Amino acid sequence: MYYNLILSIVLFFLLFLLREGRSWLKNPLGIEYCCAVLLFLLSLAYTLDLVQGWHLMPNPGAIFAKLKPLSDLLEII
Repeated sequence: MYYNLILSIVLFFLLFLLREGRSWLKNPLGIEYCCAVLLFLLSLAYTLDLVQGWHLMPNPGAIFAKLKPLSDLLEII
């Protein structure tokens, strides 16, 4: 029921990022916009996965555990 609506929103944001992403990456505020859109898409994907009961998305805790060393290195820089 809501699957088509959510899929349309996700596709719209992906196409928007592909079209406008290059120009956004040229300034710092654009990078924040791109990150916000990507986080929104990720949250929609996890919500859709949870509501539909597919269990296809990985555990977010495992992802954060794998990215923790990278984040520590970026903090040092």
